[in-house]
Amino acid sequence: MKHLGGKFGDAVCDVLGIKTMAELEHFTEKELQAKFDEKNGTWLYNIARGVDPEPVRARFNPKSIGCCKQFKGKAALIDLHSLEKWLRDLADEVEGRLEQDALESNRTPRQMVVSFAVQAAGRDASSSRSYNFSPVDDLRGSTFASKALELVLEGAEGSKPKDDENNRRLKAPIKFLGISVGKFEDNNETKKTKRINDFFAAGASKETIRLSNENTIKVRRKNSEDKNYVLE
Repeated sequence: MKHLGGKFGDAVCDVLGIKTMAELEHFTEKELQAKFDEKNGTWLYNIARGVDPEPVRARFNPKSIGCCKQFKGKAALIDLHSLEKWLRDLADEVEGRLEQDALESNRTPRQMVVSFAVQAAGRDASSSRSYNFSPVDDLRGSTFASKALELVLEGAEGSKPKDDENNRRLKAPIKFLGISVGKFEDNNETKKTKRINDFFAAGASKETIRLSNENTIKVRRKNSEDKNYVLE
């Protein structure tokens, strides 16, 4: 309950000897005013009965939708497999949130940003890279994860990958990962219907695809032979 989660809420529980809103309803307005002054007593009396005078504020759509994860100490990511795994998890979470946003707000993101922090030379170095979606990109977790992997590998200093190594170690441990999408544009009704259908189709087949490909995931990169990566 808003305004009752801090010290004031603790004081109400201690002074009145209660734990639930249902118990608060047993007190009269005068009793509450005597214990918590006139203003707070009246507010407690009303809120216990579902009356809140605070005006309703319009809900504004967020400028971006994303999620992130910290990897402290020994939990830092040190190899390619762990990096891929966590990027997939974050990307799937973004897809779920984006699906809900598409249903509620009728809009589509035009850009993805991946943020990361590596531990190098005794200090943490943070960076971020962006990718602008093309009209043919499927806005789903698999796309977010693959593009994010490319951005992380291309955006951090490292060495050329070796084809004969199955699970290459990262040159520097990764302590933070984040994926977000933004720069939204409103959809017309045709785009809205198509996008919602795409989301539901992706959700229905996601688990089947993941199970069948769980042990055969490959990292796909275009024109990466001459690029330097964070891998050694």
